[in-house]
Amino acid sequence: MQTHLIVQNPEASRPLRVPMKLEVNTDEKTILANVLANSRRAKRWVQMVPPHDGIAVLVGGGPSVRDLVGRIFDLQQHQRGKVFALNGAANFLAQHGIVPDYQVIMDAQPETASLIGPAYEYLFASQVDPECFLRVPDAILWHSTFGNRFVDEQDGFAAFEMSKGTLAPEKIGDGDEPYCLIGSSVSVGPTTLILLYALGYRTIHAFGVDCSHSEDGSESHAYRQSLNDGEPCTLERFNGKTFVCSVIMAHSARMFLERGRELERAGCEIHVHGSGYLPEMWRAPKFADTPLPVTVCCVQAGNYLGRGAEYVNTLFDMVSRNSQAMARFVCFTDDPQGLDARIEAQPLPEPGLTGWWNKLALFKRGVFGPSERVWFFDLDTLITGPLDNLFTYDGPFTLLRDFYRGGMSQYALQSSVMTWTGDECAEIWETWDARGRPTSCKGDQEWIEEFGARPVLQDLFPGAFLSYKLTEGAHPFGASVLVFHGDPRPHEVTDGWVPQVWKVGGIGAKELSGLSLSEAEKYGLMWRLPGYREYSPGEEAVPLFLALVKPEPGATVLDLACGTGRASVKLKAAGLNPILVDITTNSRDPEAMDLPFVQADLSEHIPVSAPYGYNCDMLEHVPPERVEQTIRNIMGAVETAYLNICTVHDNTGPAVLGVHLHLTVQPHGWWRSTIEKLGFQIGFDRDLGNISQFVVKRKN
Repeated sequence: MQTHLIVQNPEASRPLRVPMKLEVNTDEKTILANVLANSRRAKRWVQMVPPHDGIAVLVGGGPSVRDLVGRIFDLQQHQRGKVFALNGAANFLAQHGIVPDYQVIMDAQPETASLIGPAYEYLFASQVDPECFLRVPDAILWHSTFGNRFVDEQDGFAAFEMSKGTLAPEKIGDGDEPYCLIGSSVSVGPTTLILLYALGYRTIHAFGVDCSHSEDGSESHAYRQSLNDGEPCTLERFNGKTFVCSVIMAHSARMFLERGRELERAGCEIHVHGSGYLPEMWRAPKFADTPLPVTVCCVQAGNYLGRGAEYVNTLFDMVSRNSQAMARFVCFTDDPQGLDARIEAQPLPEPGLTGWWNKLALFKRGVFGPSERVWFFDLDTLITGPLDNLFTYDGPFTLLRDFYRGGMSQYALQSSVMTWTGDECAEIWETWDARGRPTSCKGDQEWIEEFGARPVLQDLFPGAFLSYKLTEGAHPFGASVLVFHGDPRPHEVTDGWVPQVWKVGGIGAKELSGLSLSEAEKYGLMWRLPGYREYSPGEEAVPLFLALVKPEPGATVLDLACGTGRASVKLKAAGLNPILVDITTNSRDPEAMDLPFVQADLSEHIPVSAPYGYNCDMLEHVPPERVEQTIRNIMGAVETAYLNICTVHDNTGPAVLGVHLHLTVQPHGWWRSTIEKLGFQIGFDRDLGNISQFVVKRKN
């Protein structure tokens, strides 16, 4: 995981940014060994618990927790809150008269066992050093996905024994499965948020999650914790303040913010108390009850692409037809000729600047009124959906995470869309101006990055901002803003939906959403959503496929409707040669991109063949009238196929598209009879209630 270490030398004019790579502090082999050992030793495992009205009090060791002990005591004693102490916070609370209801430990290092303190119960991640369970044999075990994503399918994992009935740990929860995997995020703080959700809590109070040192920079914790001695620290700037943070805690803060917002959207109420980097970020975003009367602005200098007025007028028209809240539209330009009369043309704020540097001049004091809410859009931005939801934002200056570099560094920002209030960003301009207006850095975006992390627009409004390049021009269903960066430019796209939007008098969001989506476009859209790829059914079924089909080493396997490709990664690790096949090109995880891939619609034609086929969570997506042909196509391409079919309706499609993605929802018996009717031999079948599993062969 890439990040940066930022250090400010008092004698230097700019901070030093050193690229860093974050790695897990324990190797994968040790983590897997810990999980296997602890899974056999632990008597109680966490399962999913139905939502309830209990209050969870998450307590970390940040310096600000010292001033909040009374509030924690009140929540536990008078409001029946359950206290979950992270690592050494258990000892700290006990010393202040509070015995935690639970102590949570996740780190796999052997030294972590020394942090075990007083608590009524203990929640240890399965990856912790076995010494933790030796010291607390009755601790409750939970499974983290961080560092051991495939651990539940390793040889010797205790869940296999449970399936045979030879191992039966006590369940902590009411789920049907013997365990649940807790999606984790580098450190124990943000991961515990997910754990609390799994335990049924929907009201969470967090204390001591500062993720930064004390104000004078001298203390990383409210108590002495030698395990953290020597950790490299970085400077984080947010909302005009500078925080000293360890590199891992700076990243943890951003993960807590991301996971916390996801849980809020899932119905949780989360309160972050105290002070520090994370509390400052958590409390920063503000949203008005109704859209604000915003000023929308753009910059047109030097007759952009030889079509400056056309681009300004088109942007104005797109914003106008998608917003009722825009108070005025301002174009800062050196040539107002040809602009729509409704556009307020103003001179460039600072004469003599070129290109993107004109954007920095928008931050000069006095360009906008003190309380004026401003939204900036690059000229080559498409407005594809309603804007007034975005215009409810009333928080600090924010902009986009860079669509390309954002995957490598959380500091990578993109200025195609920005929003701020009045003179809020004057420091950005004044610092650049005072340093002689350097142009050696890679543009205005890199300069803005020096002013620290912030809640980026993609996190504030998930799915609302897309890249034309990264979506490969697919239908922007549900998005409000589509960013063109580099080539092509909007006027150069002459086919498809873009010309219907990018023009004066073009179609609005309602008409655009009414354009029919092909199957490839529909799933291209779904795979753009991070949540759609979090769970991979195909990944889980690989051990069963290997056990039932027993393909010979080196055999070729078609991973049909491969999705993320995680199943193929595991098939490759098992000594097989997978070929990935899918209707879209954007579904695969980075780890699967080097494996052979063929784009194809399985319901029409499969252009490759192999002895074995692997097909998970796909047939239920096929329209009923095409199911039989799809099965014929699969069995025409392979001799033996493993089929994993969901037999219940999906929730994702209605939430995103307003329609179900599972088009053929039928019980196990229907699928069995359909396969047999087509003349294929069923070598294995199993009905799991919501999943049907088959091994199907051609008849000789």
